[in-house]
Amino acid sequence: MLALRGPDKRAEFAPIAEQYRRFEPPTHWPMRAFVVCLICTFAPYPLLRIAACAAALLSLLTLLVMLRNVPKLECPACHYAMTISARSHCPECGMQMLEKGRCKRCFARVLTARARRPFKIRYCGNCGCHVDNVGL
Repeated sequence: MLALRGPDKRAEFAPIAEQYRRFEPPTHWPMRAFVVCLICTFAPYPLLRIAACAAALLSLLTLLVMLRNVPKLECPACHYAMTISARSHCPECGMQMLEKGRCKRCFARVLTARARRPFKIRYCGNCGCHVDNVGL
C-alpha cells in the first residue's frame, strides 16, 4: 500500500525557496584567493609575506561570512533540515517508500554521502510535506 504525501506547505516555503535560489555564492573565489595567499607567505620578501598573510585572513573571513549567510532549508511543518539525507519520505516525489537509500517509486538516490546532494528537494524527507514544485 502506498503512503500518501504530507500536507501542502508551498505558500509558506516560497520565500525561503526564493531566497535560496537567489543565493548562489561564488565561494570558490575566496577559497582560491586564500590558497594563493598562503603560497605567497613563503616568498623571500618580508613585506610580501605580511601582505599575503593579511590577504589570506581577509579572504578566509569573506568565505566564512558567505557560508554563514546561506539560507537554511527547514521544513515549515516539522522543522527538519531538508539538506541532509531523507528519513522516511522521498524528497523528489514525496512518497513514503524509501529502501536502502533509494526511492522505490521514482528511483531517486536520497543519501548525501558526497558534498553535493544527488536529489532535488520538492518534499520534506521527514514528513513528506510538499514544499516546492521546481525543486531546490
